[in-house]
Amino acid sequence: TQHVYFSNRSAAYLGLGKKKKAVADARQCTVVNPTWGKGFSRLGAALVASGKFAEAVSAFAQGLAVDPTNAQLTAGLAQAQAALGSAPVTKSKKKEVTPPPVPSGAGAGVGAGSDDTTATPPGGEEDGTPKVIEEIMGIDLGTTYSCV
Repeated sequence: TQHVYFSNRSAAYLGLGKKKKAVADARQCTVVNPTWGKGFSRLGAALVASGKFAEAVSAFAQGLAVDPTNAQLTAGLAQAQAALGSAPVTKSKKKEVTPPPVPSGAGAGVGAGSDDTTATPPGGEEDGTPKVIEEIMGIDLGTTYSCV
């Protein structure tokens, strides 16, 4: 069941947008159990999300070699091949995303709901520095092997 752990964690990482970690876990899944088609499906999906369409085509094809009736692998292969055919030749630059500004008085900190204008913005400290929140991820390996 170790391959299921890597498969589920890969899906969770992909859901969080952590593509490199999703690819790494999916690769490990296919190493631990190279006869499980779903592992190659996870790998292909992570590679497509990473823009590595040629590698994704290969991953889906490897999965179909061990599980030729897997519909996810078949659909993923078609998607990766289509993306490979329409992929731009030049590399695009990463777009930097900046968070929207916090409107004044929108805080729920000290003095919220009063005339005090020193309210803390949501997710921030009183001195204006952003509050660091660590991501928490758990894997439920109960009877359904699902991610939570």
